[in-house]
Amino acid sequence: VMLSPQREPQAHSYVESARSYLSQAADLLKAGEAHKAGELLWGALVAATNALALSRSGRALSSHRETVQFLRELAGPDPELSRLREDGEKLHANFYHRFLDIKDLSEMAPRLEEGIHRLVALTSGQPPTQRS
Repeated sequence: VMLSPQREPQAHSYVESARSYLSQAADLLKAGEAHKAGELLWGALVAATNALALSRSGRALSSHRETVQFLRELAGPDPELSRLREDGEKLHANFYHRFLDIKDLSEMAPRLEEGIHRLVALTSGQPPTQRS
């Protein structure tokens, strides 16, 4: 699906937000602020999901419920995409309830980053690039 010229800047803005949030999350993770880093990873996931939804349906998602439902439908039988959604929601909940520690987040962050890059690649119709 090609984005209309009117939607392309909006999708690009979501992608740029996702990238910015990923960078900020990495800085916070290094600083030991797990709950804040996790919320930024959730924000990056939501931004990348909105870019993909916009590219597929012409509109961004407007609620947490819509975001989760879109990711659930996108994942289908794909265990990596299912885990991406589950991890994202866990990180979002952790911002409020603080049940994960820095070690947990350090283990989850690379999976989230890889999944977010995968969603961005799907938005542009490009194959995902391998991250190291």
